Amino acid sequence: MAKMNPCDICRHFIKFTACLKSPFKFQTPWLVWKQETKDLFISKQDCPLCAALWELPIENSLNKARERFVGVTTESSHPISLKVLEVNNTGRILWASLEVSLEIERDNFVYLSRVSMGISPQDVNDPNPHPHFWTSGRTHPFQTLAEDRVLCVKTWLNTCESTHGSYCQPRKGKLPKRFIDTRPGQPLRLVSTTSEVFQQVSDSVRYATLSYCWGASIPLRTTKVTEEDFGVSIPENRLPRTFRHAIRIVRSLGIRYLWIDSLCIIQDDQAEWELEASRMGDFYAGSIITIAASYALDSEGGCFPGDDDSMEAVVNDKDSGQLETANPERTSGAETDPTVRIFAYKEEDLNDSSQPFSSTMIRFQSLDPRKIPQHAHLSTRGWALQERILSRRIIQCLNSEVHWQCQYWYQTQAVQTFEVPHSTASDSTYPISQISQWWPGWIEDYSQRDFTIASDRLQAFAGISNHYADLASSKPILGVCPGNLARDLAWIRDGLQKGPGVPGAPSWTWFSCNAPIMMDDWGFNLNRRFKVSNDVNLVSFGIEWKGIPMTSQIQSCHLIICGVIKELAVRIPPEAMIYNPPYMLIEDEETDFSKGPIPWTCSGRFDDPKHPTDSRSPYTCLLLRTRTVNEGQDGTFIIETFLILSSENGPLVRSIEHKRFRRIGIASFRGKEKIFPDNIERKTVFLM
Repeated sequence: MAKMNPCDICRHFIKFTACLKSPFKFQTPWLVWKQETKDLFISKQDCPLCAALWELPIENSLNKARERFVGVTTESSHPISLKVLEVNNTGRILWASLEVSLEIERDNFVYLSRVSMGISPQDVNDPNPHPHFWTSGRTHPFQTLAEDRVLCVKTWLNTCESTHGSYCQPRKGKLPKRFIDTRPGQPLRLVSTTSEVFQQVSDSVRYATLSYCWGASIPLRTTKVTEEDFGVSIPENRLPRTFRHAIRIVRSLGIRYLWIDSLCIIQDDQAEWELEASRMGDFYAGSIITIAASYALDSEGGCFPGDDDSMEAVVNDKDSGQLETANPERTSGAETDPTVRIFAYKEEDLNDSSQPFSSTMIRFQSLDPRKIPQHAHLSTRGWALQERILSRRIIQCLNSEVHWQCQYWYQTQAVQTFEVPHSTASDSTYPISQISQWWPGWIEDYSQRDFTIASDRLQAFAGISNHYADLASSKPILGVCPGNLARDLAWIRDGLQKGPGVPGAPSWTWFSCNAPIMMDDWGFNLNRRFKVSNDVNLVSFGIEWKGIPMTSQIQSCHLIICGVIKELAVRIPPEAMIYNPPYMLIEDEETDFSKGPIPWTCSGRFDDPKHPTDSRSPYTCLLLRTRTVNEGQDGTFIIETFLILSSENGPLVRSIEHKRFRRIGIASFRGKEKIFPDNIERKTVFLM
């Protein structure tokens, strides 16, 4: 912990922030601190807050600026400003959300960062110490790290169940076929939920679920050979650390049953796997709590740091008289969080110099705590997204602390509390307009993730798709919502392909493109500023599966829509590939930067990066959406987003009147005049 005192500028900033009324959110960020990079580089040697600003947001932004712009150095002068966005109190602690900006004036570019700062004041006669977690990395100072974090979870769960009513209660649904019975003093074993006893109490069974990464090493699994033995006893000495930690948590919480996929599904029974995978959303939505091993790379990574791998329940909080000094793990510090800086200082009461010094402790964090799990390894895994979205309560087991999220609060060991924005809530009372906006974000997040088993990419989205259907009363079609057809067909590849698409997936769904996806690259969600019209209509849709929908293979599929079609020659010249998305030239256009820094009217991308980009051949283009933008003195602009199609030969499936096409790309045109005139006849097309 830093011992330096803050400089006068930072001391004034801390005092100013501490005096703000809470809770408060500024409509316009309030500028309270300003320096230049060369001054901050010097002041960071003596001021802990200047050092935190330099080491966390500023140095990172400066490195990015060096890569992009010429002449940016540590010694050059670039304005830095610190603005207060909002303040909130959590008990005695005041938390401020701050915006840090680094301005590269010559290039008219600004780097923005969101950080948070906690202020813990303590008068001389104040009996309350600064937060234990800030000073020792533990909320309960006389526990092992594992015990400490389990006790935090117990407190949060007790508070949630006693004060949040039905709001956070599990959703009633289908039970998994098996649970692990974790009763203390008894052998761990698998129990079947198909028994009469379970069927009679199915709505009141309390169980927990585990969200983790299998990794390269396959964890202990149930197979047709081991199922009978595991029904008697699961060999504890073969359990990986993550499983052992999860068992300890549920025993400490008084929850008897635990669901872990590798043990509760027979892994070499394809029919059972498809059935259980189709219900997995129900399993997480119905659990009392989901335990997320957020930073574990595999099943041996564990939920807690340290060597405490006991599976015994944590019963109560030890006091200092019970401290086992023989165990160094009880007094060692928690893992240092590289995104956090903590310092304390004392200052004299300026109104009365005879008063003793008071103490102020500062916790400076370069990440919004709610964003930290998004940077964890588990958030790179495909299955984990539905587990996070559908769980009513979830604990994030991070390297340096544990976080709690229910439908009401997001809480951290560092003593921060946030209201949950309900983007994961299962309550169907939210407006359809709000619910529909969650969908693009879920798809973009999902498309970034990886899978241990590549073929799981469709199956792992089944729970999310069913969840959205329950909320919006509209069932998605392979990742496309009929009520937002134009929006959801307007996806664009936003990176390199990671492998082949889902087998049998038609070209119009993002499931056909195994790459990061952007769902709203041209800003259709900003329709409060623009006039937006959808230009395609659903005529019919059909899909046949080889087994259970979404968890078996696609057998056949068709999508018939009605819209405006036009032949256009669109291409991406080599010099355009450095832009994201690349710009496109239409018909006989050529790149001419003498006309200005952006001498093009169209941008887009082909779905397959191997597709020839600079061909002057015409393509069939289908208009999806038209946006009218009024830019004041510059007049009105038209933005038309359209699919790039390839004609397919072969027998028609439904009618000779339908033309068959395959999607191969997408583009968006911006100009004064439409390239799809209003008088073009609408046609019905068959998309493969």
